[in-house]
Amino acid sequence: LINSERFVHQFHFTNWPDHGVPLFTLPVLSFIRYSSDCNTETGGPIVVHCSAGVGRTGTYIVIDTMLKKIHQQQSINIPCFLKHIRQQRNFLVQTEEQFIFIYDVLNEAAQLSNIGYNNLDLNKYNIDYIIKTLNIYDNDFNLTRIEKQFQLIIEQIKTYNHQLSIGHMEENLAKNRTQAILPLNSCCVLLSTDRKKPDRNYINASYIHVS
Repeated sequence: LINSERFVHQFHFTNWPDHGVPLFTLPVLSFIRYSSDCNTETGGPIVVHCSAGVGRTGTYIVIDTMLKKIHQQQSINIPCFLKHIRQQRNFLVQTEEQFIFIYDVLNEAAQLSNIGYNNLDLNKYNIDYIIKTLNIYDNDFNLTRIEKQFQLIIEQIKTYNHQLSIGHMEENLAKNRTQAILPLNSCCVLLSTDRKKPDRNYINASYIHVS
């Protein structure tokens, strides 16, 4: 078709380690929902690929398919579906960690649904609606939805001492206003100071991924 037009949408998740999983489930859930929703009924199939096309690719495909099945059928069978797609391409979902991560992401989606918040796309058009929704009071829990959401976050986040080792270093203890709030090693802000004096490059601050 000489005069026809086709639009190609490309999405790139840049913080997903090979043979591993991202630190948090919510960015992955948001990414998969958004990229999947951009594919219209008249569009072609979604092409998913990572370095080898098996580990992260398979994880994306399983999560995306299970989210759709939950919406359509209210039931899923992850092992059965994974066995089915592995007959078409070997080694999809490469590691046990990736398999567990699938359950974690789907659990995140279920928890968001339970607090009445399915729309992850925060923008100027829906901010007022979201604020009103989150401020609705739930008589069964004696909490607003935003309080329930915060409580859920606190319950789900597990931090281990080895993830906070930089803040726990003896030379950095005096730089913390409180030892109860420390940056994760993976998100720690490092100051540009004299390399010969590494004890001076610490500040109790964290980089926050917003996309």
